Amino acid sequence: KAGDARTGLLSLVDEHCPDVIYLDPMFPESKSSALNKQTMRFCRDVAGDDLDAGELLEAALETGCKRVVVKRMLKAPFLGDKPGTQSLLGKANRFDLYL
Repeated sequence: KAGDARTGLLSLVDEHCPDVIYLDPMFPESKSSALNKQTMRFCRDVAGDDLDAGELLEAALETGCKRVVVKRMLKAPFLGDKPGTQSLLGKANRFDLYL
C-alpha cells in the first residue's frame, strides 16, 4: 500500500537514506482498445488507481535523499503538479528527476 511506502520512506534518516529513490506509480488506465498484459491487469485490479502517488513523492522528497526519480507517461502531468529539476525523455515515457 502507498500508506505503508510513505511510512517506510519517512522512517529513513539521512545516514540510512539511499542515494536514489525511484518511484514508478501505476499509469492511468489506457483508453486504447489494446489490453495490457494479464499480470499488469491483475496488479491494477489489486492496487487500484494510484491516486495518492503525489503524497508518495512528497514523502520521498522529505527524506533528504540526493535524488528522486519518477517514471511517468511522456505526456502525463507532473506527479503532484510538482515539476522536476530535469526530465529525461524516451519514446513513450519520461523520467522526472528531483535533485
